[in-house]
Amino acid sequence: MAKQYVNNEGVERRSGGLKVLRAVDAAFDNLFLIVLVLVLLCASYVVYDNGRIIKGANSVQYEQYKPHDTASFAELQQRNSEVFGWVEVFGTGIDYPVAQTDNNFKYVNTSVYDSPSIAGAIYLDYRNSRDLSDFNSILYGHHMDESAMFGDIDKFESAEFFESHAYGEIYTSATDAYHGIELFAYVLGDAYDEKLYNPYVESEDEKQAYIDYVYSIAYHSRDIEIGTDDKLVVLSTCASEPTNGRHLLVGKLSDDRFENSFASENRGSGLGDLFDRFPHDLALIALCVIVIIVVSLLIYAIKRRERKRKEARTKRD
Repeated sequence: MAKQYVNNEGVERRSGGLKVLRAVDAAFDNLFLIVLVLVLLCASYVVYDNGRIIKGANSVQYEQYKPHDTASFAELQQRNSEVFGWVEVFGTGIDYPVAQTDNNFKYVNTSVYDSPSIAGAIYLDYRNSRDLSDFNSILYGHHMDESAMFGDIDKFESAEFFESHAYGEIYTSATDAYHGIELFAYVLGDAYDEKLYNPYVESEDEKQAYIDYVYSIAYHSRDIEIGTDDKLVVLSTCASEPTNGRHLLVGKLSDDRFENSFASENRGSGLGDLFDRFPHDLALIALCVIVIIVVSLLIYAIKRRERKRKEARTKRD
């Protein structure tokens, strides 16, 4: 009788141990699923937030303010008096209002609506004159995806793209005039290049030296007639590598406006492109869901097989 009691006690202990192990396994499974769900939620938020930022930086939202007439642009200036111009590079997503303040930091993370923004705004170097009377006027903008802000500048690294996109224009309310831009150089530069980012080019020798320097470091260039009496505009944005790398477009200003041969085409930064993003984003989220389901089923199948093995082993014992 005592022997039977011992055996029953051993069975009960083994049964209790199995319950504990099963509870631990279940807790681990639940924790793992919770982590997977959190990863899915984080991925979904990243996709949503990235789309929101890109949409907020897209040039389409500013089209209503383009200075086709005085009233439309004045409306934007009423919201922010530091907005004074507009720049467009034909055939790209670069089609934005231009602001200027007393430093080169504010519009790194402030929109032309004078509100906080990761995308910032296109802005003129604070040392330049708004009437574009300096020899070289320097504009800055973030490098962003989906052709937002100055995100299309690096496309000029393609020789074919550089050759087919040669013109743009810039407006300034300081003189209420448009100036054509004839692009002649694409440069892979450095943020600390004092020669390139020097807005105080004044003497004839300095101007000629600047022109020669741009041509000497240009990744792509086209020969056009440029003299020391001409004015230049420099569009600058960050490069992914190296850390201080910069992509720059350099053009000559003209009193005449050039024809926009891309006017009837999709520039690559319209709402259509934003909608085109969604299928890809949804596919990413769907992939995350599928991974979670597959992993969950795999875990369930493994645990179920292990449970059957333990039950079979218990019966034999």
